[in-house]
Amino acid sequence: MITNKKLVVYCLIALIIGAATIVPLGFFLVTQLDREPQFNLEVPYVYVDNYWDNDTVKIQRNYGWVYSVLFETTPKYNLRQFPFNMFPYAEAASEHYTIELLSEKGSIGNLSYSVSQYSQYAHRSGFHFDITVFHPISQSMGTAGNINGSSIGYINGPTKNLDTSIGRPDSLTLIVRREGWLIFKNTSTTIHLADSAIILQLDLEKYGDGFIYNKLFTEEQLSKMNPVMPQYEVL
Repeated sequence: MITNKKLVVYCLIALIIGAATIVPLGFFLVTQLDREPQFNLEVPYVYVDNYWDNDTVKIQRNYGWVYSVLFETTPKYNLRQFPFNMFPYAEAASEHYTIELLSEKGSIGNLSYSVSQYSQYAHRSGFHFDITVFHPISQSMGTAGNINGSSIGYINGPTKNLDTSIGRPDSLTLIVRREGWLIFKNTSTTIHLADSAIILQLDLEKYGDGFIYNKLFTEEQLSKMNPVMPQYEVL
C-alpha cells in the first residue's frame, strides 16, 4: 500500500515537472515563431514572351499576358505549433515578395506575390489581411494560399509592367526578395519587415520567341502548351 502511494506521489511529481517544462517552452516558441519568415518558396517555372516586339495580335490572343511565373509554397510552421494546440502563435500569417526581372541592360520590371495561411477560426470569420502595407504592384500581383498554406500559385501580366524601351535582351534573370510578413493574433496584426537579401535567383534560357526557366514540364508537355499560360496545365 505504501509502495502504491509512493508511486502516485512520484507520478504527480513527474507530471508537475513535465508541465513546468512544457509551459515555458511553449510560451518561448509562441514568442519566437512569428519573428521568423513564415513560408518556403520555390519557382519551378518562368516564361517571358517577346514583349519587346509589341506583337499586338499575339498579345491579344494571350489575353494581354506576356509573362508567367509559377510558385510553390509551403508553410514553415503550423499556426498551432506546440503540442495539442496548447499555444497557437497566430490565427493567420501572410508573406510578401518582390520579383524582379533583369537583363544585361538593367532592370526590366518588378512583380509582386504573396501567400497566406489561415487557422480554422480566421478562415470561418472571413478575415483577410490588408496587404497594401507592402505596396503591391498594380496588375502584377499574384496571391495564393489556403488553410494550411501549401499552394501552387502564379502571376501573369501585361507589357505595362515591363520596360520595353531597352529592346530585345540577350539574357534574363529572375530574382526574388522577401518584403516581409504579417501575423494576426488576438484581433491585432503585427508587421515584420525583411531585409533586402535575394532569396532566389534563376537564369532563364532562350526558348521560342522568349525566355524560359523550367523544372516542371517535360519537353513533350512544353511543345503542346502555350508557355505563357502554364496554370492551365497544373491548376
